[in-house]
Amino acid sequence: MEMPMPSVILAELGLGLRPIAYILVPYLRFSVAETQSSPTPPQLSVIIPIHASEHEAVGSLALVLRSLKASLFQNFEVIVADDGSLMGDEVRAVVREAGAKSLRLNRRGGPAAAINAAAAEAKAGILVFLDAESSPRPDTLDRFARKFDGDRDLDAVAGSYDQNPARPGLISRFHNLLHSFVRQRTSTFWAGCGAVRRARFQALGGFDENLPKPSADDVEFGIRLCEVGGRIDFDREIQVTSHRAWSLPSMVQTDFVERAASAALGRRFKISGSISATLTVSTLPLIVLALLHGGPWRLLPPISLAAIALLNRPLLRFLALAGNWHETLLCFPLLLVYFASCAAGALGGLALAAHRRDRFFWPSVAGVALALLAIQIASGAYQAEFTGYPDEPAHFVSGLMVYDYLTTLPRGSPIAWAGQYYLHYPKVAIGHWPPGYYALEAVWWLFLGPSRTTSMLLQWAIGVAALTALYRLSRASLSFPITAVILACTIATPVFQQSLDQTMADLCCLLWSVLLMLALVRLLEQQDRTAAVWVAIWLVAAAMTKGTVVCLLPVPVLALLATRPRIRVPLRWVAVAAVIVLMPAAWYLWIGGIKAWGGMYATVPWSGALAGNLAGWGCVVLAVLGLQQKPLAIVAESVMISTLGVSFVVRAVHEERHWIIALPAILLLAGMGISRFRSPLAVGALAAMAAMLFPFSWYRESSTGYADLVRQLHRPARMLVSSTSIGEGPWIAETSLAEKRPSSFVVRASKVLAEEGWSGEGYRLLTGSRDAVLQRLDELALDTVILDSAPNPFPPPHHALLTDAMRDNPGWQPCGSFRYLIAYCRVRPPEFPRQPLHLNIYGWNFEEDIRP
Repeated sequence: MEMPMPSVILAELGLGLRPIAYILVPYLRFSVAETQSSPTPPQLSVIIPIHASEHEAVGSLALVLRSLKASLFQNFEVIVADDGSLMGDEVRAVVREAGAKSLRLNRRGGPAAAINAAAAEAKAGILVFLDAESSPRPDTLDRFARKFDGDRDLDAVAGSYDQNPARPGLISRFHNLLHSFVRQRTSTFWAGCGAVRRARFQALGGFDENLPKPSADDVEFGIRLCEVGGRIDFDREIQVTSHRAWSLPSMVQTDFVERAASAALGRRFKISGSISATLTVSTLPLIVLALLHGGPWRLLPPISLAAIALLNRPLLRFLALAGNWHETLLCFPLLLVYFASCAAGALGGLALAAHRRDRFFWPSVAGVALALLAIQIASGAYQAEFTGYPDEPAHFVSGLMVYDYLTTLPRGSPIAWAGQYYLHYPKVAIGHWPPGYYALEAVWWLFLGPSRTTSMLLQWAIGVAALTALYRLSRASLSFPITAVILACTIATPVFQQSLDQTMADLCCLLWSVLLMLALVRLLEQQDRTAAVWVAIWLVAAAMTKGTVVCLLPVPVLALLATRPRIRVPLRWVAVAAVIVLMPAAWYLWIGGIKAWGGMYATVPWSGALAGNLAGWGCVVLAVLGLQQKPLAIVAESVMISTLGVSFVVRAVHEERHWIIALPAILLLAGMGISRFRSPLAVGALAAMAAMLFPFSWYRESSTGYADLVRQLHRPARMLVSSTSIGEGPWIAETSLAEKRPSSFVVRASKVLAEEGWSGEGYRLLTGSRDAVLQRLDELALDTVILDSAPNPFPPPHHALLTDAMRDNPGWQPCGSFRYLIAYCRVRPPEFPRQPLHLNIYGWNFEEDIRP
């Protein structure tokens, strides 16, 4: 029968004799070691991996081994696993002097390989892992042993750092205390102070040696252990003292690598940590905004920093208790560096995880980015002048208005300010469409500045994001060749090319559609609560971008109803869905009625046939063949059914660009349809049919010369612009870009010489003669008239009258021209008294203030 060791007997006598035990333990251990001859294996095997490249690391190992000699618990063995150290001889000498075992790898394999090799040589039933730079306290091993003795079902135990790091220096103390704080509040296995039953460790194959080195191999092991039903206990009282020295570069490198490895394993920040990291990363852009725009923007960086401090009050209090508040304040910049490093590491880990899941992912993203940029350059998108579509200038000027408001933040009513802005540049779409896309434009321009180039770069970024999400969505169920074809077909469709080359919200709608489908597939496959939240977020984003995206609102309901077995939806999810539906409805009620703005008129022809024009009827046939009960197919089918059904009620969905939200669903179903065939002959025949019916085209933008004529004119000015086609809007956009806003007044002839609806309906001439036109010009004190006389077989009547009024008029003289454009400038004072400019938009009346 084995006699109890003297150190254990002293420990059992109670706390009163522990100080004596601490003094006597080393001497008692040596005596026992000299006389004990029992072959009974030790209870604990302490494994210490090390890779020593300098003398300091060897010295740290000596401290750890001396601390183990002072341990209350003595029934253990020590195995030092040398991971191919450069100073192997020094390590062996220190280990030999301490009476421990030494094991050396022939080449460096990483901590996981070193620990696994040592575990294979261990004799005890419990493996204790310690770091070579962290000394155990006298009761550390004793607490480990008691944990396992008291609970036979326990598989592993993890401890933490204490609050008394041995290393001096601000950076070393901060990072060691930060690790102590984190370890005491996390629930992951840790090889720096952890223990596991050897049988469990060996059954799971030990640590994963294929993870990046150094990496979170201990975290990954803990995840595997829990997945097979293992139990891990986290005991804050089991502690080690860190004496690791830290510099700023080593701190950044370690935090980056650890967070990258954790992110690659699917580990995430806690909510407070995620918010803190986001705020930290956002602080630098906020500083840039404060420097660029001044004013109230200067308050944002301090507010962000204050929010970080409030979110991390427990940590700051922890640091203060371990030191003092003065030291804690000095540590705050280091805390920002920590969050920035972790954020960068998390992004790097996610990127690495994406590459591991699919080695074609990043090459595909790079290929898509280059292809879209090449298409924009080749099509002349960067030189165009907002003439691609009549609504394009309104989308641009609306974003410009939001940007100007954010950069100036004027006092008073925003509506009144917007009304005066509209008087200067009367081509604003907010009200007709929700403000989501224009807010996105404004935020983008806060950093890059407004221009045609930056607006096209925004479209490029949205397009890359949409196709990247489409790639992820497709690759979850389809092969890479089919996914590549789906991406190529998306890019080749005319509706995508037009959206890519125009400052319009349609490409943004495509992005929300794909992201919604991605979240819904995850919801159907995993019944994940986080996926449900993302479904709600993308629906809100879609609803606040464009009214035609109302077609997406029924999609989650249809997908859930079509899933077998049925997914039970909590009542709170239903409430959230109701709020989402009410948000766009409230917007249109506020603007002027859902029926009017939604185009719910049975007399308007239904445009359901446009679904076949997006990618051709051949792809529609393939989509029918792809109907099945897989989650991706169910979601795609729900998008198609919802779009067809809602468009039958909301007849405003009557253009191909409105149907772009259904394009991914058609192509995904087509890909699933063709993947069902194994015969090369059948696949080739179906692909040839789809190719023959595909609407191949090359979209190009053209420059009209508005910017050239704007530079010829004196500004600010009071201008009247008239066009035989769509020149009023582009002229307003180019003028607003060319000057400090708001400066010039640009008056639209179609609004003051005539009146008409948004789409040109209900046209009525207000000035029926040449003299009436000249009188109107005098009353509005206009000093410049721009005529765009591009060929048009049906020019508007007011344009013909204005052209006749300017011809050979002694009060006006030509002052600039370019192609079909000609400008006239006033040379005689007005004959009629001035009247204020008055415009009406969506029921709001705005009038120019002409008081001196």
